[in-house]
Amino acid sequence: EAGMVLIGTVAFQLYPNVIGFQLSSAALMTQDIDLSVLRFAAPRAVNGEPLEVVLKRADPSFAALMSRTDTLPKKFRSAATQLEVDVVTTPGQSLEPVLLKSLQCSAEPLAYMDYLIGEAIDVVALHGAGVRVRVPAPERFAVHKLILSQLRPDRSPKRLKDLQQARELIEAMRATDPDLIDGEIAAARARGAKWRKLIDAALGKLA
Repeated sequence: EAGMVLIGTVAFQLYPNVIGFQLSSAALMTQDIDLSVLRFAAPRAVNGEPLEVVLKRADPSFAALMSRTDTLPKKFRSAATQLEVDVVTTPGQSLEPVLLKSLQCSAEPLAYMDYLIGEAIDVVALHGAGVRVRVPAPERFAVHKLILSQLRPDRSPKRLKDLQQARELIEAMRATDPDLIDGEIAAARARGAKWRKLIDAALGKLA
């Protein structure tokens, strides 16, 4: 309701119902704890009640994790399940965390996040009677994963996962809506030389 967008592997899990195509479980596998993290991207101008209050309604054991440099927390963790919730945001002139005062949290600015969440869509997570959440448009998620994979160290497990998720979505969407995914790749490449270099390098690894 506040405009926050669910991103990362948990968002990827919701795409089969969006694109009408089953995605491989291999694209969900990783050697880190990504499946134990919910990551939300928040616009810089966002209104809502404190995030910790919202989380405690779902699980009263949620609490803020504060680092020594935090004015407001960027992470929250459930003592009951060890599930973590991270908050990120779009980049600006500074790399310093952005204070989201209405949510009583801060958010870490990440590159290309404005592109990822620029055309977010509403989907229903199949839990209980259904939970409405916002996720990135799948075509933008795929292109963002191409870009992100080239910004990570060569041997990073997350790099391999990024490429696998990009491959799964691109292949699925080319089977169901090729104009949409190929058009998005072309539009992203047209954003500039750096975009083309990163996307083309990633696509070369998918060939």
